[in-house]
Amino acid sequence: MKISWLRFASENLETIYQTLEGLNARAAAELYNDILDEVEKLSVFPEMASVESLLEKEPEKFRSLVVRRRYKIIYFIEAETIIIVAVWDCHQDPETLAKKIARRGKE
Repeated sequence: MKISWLRFASENLETIYQTLEGLNARAAAELYNDILDEVEKLSVFPEMASVESLLEKEPEKFRSLVVRRRYKIIYFIEAETIIIVAVWDCHQDPETLAKKIARRGKE
């Protein structure tokens, strides 16, 4: 399957990287690569992650793949494409995530 990143998700990943890079450049690079590695696994096993209950009311069937117990990769499957919608730090308010995803739609 093909993987497509929405701009919002790419911006999330970049923000996470830049925030951590200021503290520890090596750790930032490792986390960045871990997230990309997990996303790549989705191309082989697209339904490996659980359905995201927070987003059940949305028209898409969102799934969330947890990386390092702190970050969620939020995505849905459309035809033969996995669409990465967000990379979310789980320490943030989950309702904020739901609102942002509902507003953004499929940019």
